[in-house]
Amino acid sequence: MPKNVFNDVFILSEKQEQLMEILWKSDKSLTSMDIMQILNDPHADYTYVVRMLSLLEKNHMISEVGTKRARLFVPALTRQQYAVRLALASGITREDVPEVASALIQEVYGFGPEFGEKLNALIASSTQ
Repeated sequence: MPKNVFNDVFILSEKQEQLMEILWKSDKSLTSMDIMQILNDPHADYTYVVRMLSLLEKNHMISEVGTKRARLFVPALTRQQYAVRLALASGITREDVPEVASALIQEVYGFGPEFGEKLNALIASSTQ
């Protein structure tokens, strides 16, 4: 298994994640030249960016929405969908979802453990 694949989920490298962030933040499809300009990395040449885009496309992270003149790229997955795939690949099961959702909300919003217990119970009762 390649080093950047875990349980059949493609894991982004730091550089790949940079490219994905550009696409996730964009409200339109981008060409490789657009991405190069936004990336603004003196160490990344055009061939490197095209190679990275090709790898991302091969691993179903981006899609090409072509025109006859230029290849345009869009994310095939949202940032949230990618995060879910990573969580599932790490062993999160259906039974873990209420606790994971609760932990995420507690972490993001700073709620205490009592909130987590109530939320776990609410989610668990609504999924049965």
